[in-house]
Amino acid sequence: MQSRELRKSKENRLIRGTIAGVGEYFGLSRDVITFLRILYVILTFSSFFAGVIVYIVASWIIPDASDDEAGQASSQKQDWEQHSGVYEKRHAERMARRQARYEEKARRKADSWDAGWENHPTKPGQKIKEAQPVEKDEDWSDF
Repeated sequence: MQSRELRKSKENRLIRGTIAGVGEYFGLSRDVITFLRILYVILTFSSFFAGVIVYIVASWIIPDASDDEAGQASSQKQDWEQHSGVYEKRHAERMARRQARYEEKARRKADSWDAGWENHPTKPGQKIKEAQPVEKDEDWSDF
């Protein structure tokens, strides 16, 4: 059986890593740890900020993560950096395809507007109302 130690988290920390360290000690996922953080904030507000004092004391008592864990985290980071080139290439290709589609769509739209109102697309049989000249009348009460 592997012995576990309660330590602050080095990877999953927002302030001091105390809540994440407790969550990792019990083997909880990152999503559950996020839920615990939200729950802790709600309980802190409802208890007249007593949770702030508890958090400060816990962050002072719980030790930081050891260097072995930090080395393991750095090796995981190196693995990610090694594989991230593949993801960046896929992302760049996807963005290039989207840009080409957008430019083609914009070009077609610009071509349709350049044609002017003479070639404006209308429904078959639809007539466009012609403008009537306005007589000079000083009575604007119709508006």
